[in-house]
Amino acid sequence: MKLTEHGSERIKRRTGMTEHDVTEIVQARAGVYLGESNQYKYLLFYSPPDQEAKIAVYVSSKDGTDSLISVWDSYYHLPRGVKRPTYKHIKQARHALQRFIISRSA
Repeated sequence: MKLTEHGSERIKRRTGMTEHDVTEIVQARAGVYLGESNQYKYLLFYSPPDQEAKIAVYVSSKDGTDSLISVWDSYYHLPRGVKRPTYKHIKQARHALQRFIISRSA
């Protein structure tokens, strides 16, 4: 996964996570897919240092490479057609992260 300059800045400002950890989580889709709008894709993921869910905004190129564009707080306004995160989605994102961490250590 590629990381744009803006995406890198947003990871630093909005999470307590490393760029590597966030890009791994998004690449593995270890979260809740909220949908797509205008070629942008939205994945809700859980950030343990913040104890909050965040939204990764990314795009896929024609060759299949993903680029992380930004990271938003879970309460940000989302485009039409993209699911608004609920408590249930946040809980699912936290469990998806736990499964991802366990699978990496196995």
